[in-house]
Amino acid sequence: IFNPPVEPPAIMPSIYGPPVRPLRGKDIPGMASLRVRDLFPDIPPTILQDRQDGAPMRRATLDALAHVDMDMIKPNHRVHVICSEHGFGIDGGFPYANMLGAIREEIVSRTGCQNVKLVVIAWHGRKEPDEFIEYYGLDDMYNGKTVSANPLDTGIKIDTVLGPLYGIRAIYNADWIIHTHYD
Repeated sequence: IFNPPVEPPAIMPSIYGPPVRPLRGKDIPGMASLRVRDLFPDIPPTILQDRQDGAPMRRATLDALAHVDMDMIKPNHRVHVICSEHGFGIDGGFPYANMLGAIREEIVSRTGCQNVKLVVIAWHGRKEPDEFIEYYGLDDMYNGKTVSANPLDTGIKIDTVLGPLYGIRAIYNADWIIHTHYD
C-alpha cells in the first residue's frame, strides 16, 4: 500500500553545513513516501520527477521564452541573469541550473549578445553563491561570466520616473536584467 521512500537529492557540500552524512531519513526502517498529488489531486503534475534530470525544466524554460520579446537586447548590451540560492533548493538544483543555462543560450542565440552574466545572490552567506557556482558548473555555462552577490554589497543609484531607487551594483549594473523566479 505504501510507496518505498523516494531517493532524496544529493546534499551540496557547504562550509556552512550540515555535514554530509551517509544515513538519510529515507534509510530509517519503516519509512514510506506519499505523493503530494495523492493528498491534493487537483494540483498540476510536477515536471521534476528526477532532480538530476534537467531536461524537463529546460523544455519548460524554452517554451516560456518562446513568448518573450528579446528585440530590445542588442549585441553590445550587458545582460544580467539573476538567480537565487532558493531556486537551487526549491527547483532541485540541477534542473534550476539547467534552466539558467537555457536562458543564457536563448539570449545569445536570439540577440547575438555575448555579454550575458549570471549573478548568484544569497542572503547573508558570503560563500554560498560561490559554492553554487562551483557545484553546479555555472561558470562553465556562462563562459566565466558569473558573480556572487548579497544584500550587503555595494549599492548603485538608479534613476526612475518615481525618483531614485538604490539596488545592488552587481545586479543592476547592466542594460537588461532577467530575474529567474523559482516558485
